[in-house]
Amino acid sequence: MLKAWVYRTSLKKRIWLSFTALTVFCISVTGLLAYSIASRAMERNSVELNQNVLTQSINVLDQKLKQIIVASSTMMLSEAYQQTIRDIKAHNMERFFANFSMLQAPFTQVELTENSIESILISTPDGDFYSTSNQRRTLTPFLESSLYQRIKEKPESNWVESHRDELFAGKHHVISLVLQPLTDNYVPDLFLIVNVKEDILEDTVSGGGSLGSARFLLINKEGTSVFGDGRRPEWSRDSVFLDKLREADRGNFEYSAGDGPMLLSYASSGYAKDWVLVSYLSKKELLQPVRSIQWLVLMIMAACIVIALFLARYLSALLLGPLLKLQRTMSRVEQEDLSARFQSPFQDEIGEAGRKFNQMLDR
Repeated sequence: MLKAWVYRTSLKKRIWLSFTALTVFCISVTGLLAYSIASRAMERNSVELNQNVLTQSINVLDQKLKQIIVASSTMMLSEAYQQTIRDIKAHNMERFFANFSMLQAPFTQVELTENSIESILISTPDGDFYSTSNQRRTLTPFLESSLYQRIKEKPESNWVESHRDELFAGKHHVISLVLQPLTDNYVPDLFLIVNVKEDILEDTVSGGGSLGSARFLLINKEGTSVFGDGRRPEWSRDSVFLDKLREADRGNFEYSAGDGPMLLSYASSGYAKDWVLVSYLSKKELLQPVRSIQWLVLMIMAACIVIALFLARYLSALLLGPLLKLQRTMSRVEQEDLSARFQSPFQDEIGEAGRKFNQMLDR
């Protein structure tokens, strides 16, 4: 069918259609390649920038965790703490209140040194030691708290994610560091609990860097949120997503979520081995500027196609003008008008054929 249609179509129309099709094809290929190259370059640059920002954020988080650990360790090196441990080991209950009083200075120093520390509790077999600036909930012994059960279940993890403070009044959410101090005088069931202000630690993570609409998510490798689930997307609970995070200590990948594909970068903390900081960015939002370029390319393509249609019509008429003139001359001769002659200023093949035709008429 197409072949028969081509045979019936005039040469002028075939040239016009060929020129138009070639122009449209070249413009379309150029536009699509430009869009593809621009989108890939933007995606690649965004992934690299996102990874750099994530590295900066995890370093800021690790620095904060290190400061909390160092502040807690410094307190354990104090003479007041060492004396308390010796008395606990000797079950010297007569010095309990004296040790309680002596420890107030190290407690205060730690809280002044690190502003993110909410409260400190030293749980011992002979009683608890804590700062008098915090009101202890005496009805909840540490060994009967859910915090202790969590440490028993996962002894390899010293950091406990967001939870209600059971040990001190207020019951607001904190993040806890639980240590079993190693001393020369070993005491069983000796624990140091450092409650950290959740909002300060969360600000530390989110303030480590920013990348447009990129958002941060701090979770452990089992999928539990470190800062609560208030703004956590539902797709981040999927087992496929969590399995990806366990493959390596850091990396990046694309994940298909309910709202569309997401570009993710992740890195594990150096001081909380079980914590993973994830930065996620919607690919749709990322490529929004490129879509503006896409519409611009489509508009340029449409304008070029319209221009090509008029230009093809003009060029086909210009190229075929001498041939059509020769055709009309032949038609006059066919009607026995032997005085008809072909005239053309062009010195091309058609002009040469016209002159040969004139010579035939002269003979």
